Amino acid sequence: MFTVYSFHDNENPGFTPLETIVRRHKLFLTGFTLIELMTVVVIFGIVAMLALPRHFRAREQGYDKKAQMALEMIRSAERQHWMENDSYFPSSGMVSDLAAINGNLSLDLVDDGMWVYSITNPSGEFQASLTRAGDSGYARSWFINALMVNANCTGICP
Repeated sequence: MFTVYSFHDNENPGFTPLETIVRRHKLFLTGFTLIELMTVVVIFGIVAMLALPRHFRAREQGYDKKAQMALEMIRSAERQHWMENDSYFPSSGMVSDLAAINGNLSLDLVDDGMWVYSITNPSGEFQASLTRAGDSGYARSWFINALMVNANCTGICP
């Protein structure tokens, strides 16, 4: 059952007894060198360096689409409010409380912390705006009024 190997193995000249046992039983001990591991780490770093800016840009574009859709919903709700009350909301001044906007315009906008909502009524026409909240490096505002078809952007726009 046990085989005794001598240092002078004629079948595998030049190999030590352990190497002979490993080769006979096809147990090859392999691994990665430090250079190979470092190469993989550098390649992953390059891929991340190329992919992350695109990811952040795509995420901000998604936030912008959400803001535009919210403004279009506000515009539609303001038109409905005009038809029912013969005035836009608010009747004067500015409202930036999302609960008041949702309650008076029968909307269900969600405060996700990305945008600050405000609606003003200078001279009988409403203007709704969403300003990017926080210091994200993407300082911008989207706005729409009763006469506009699409929302417009000011600041660092996509």
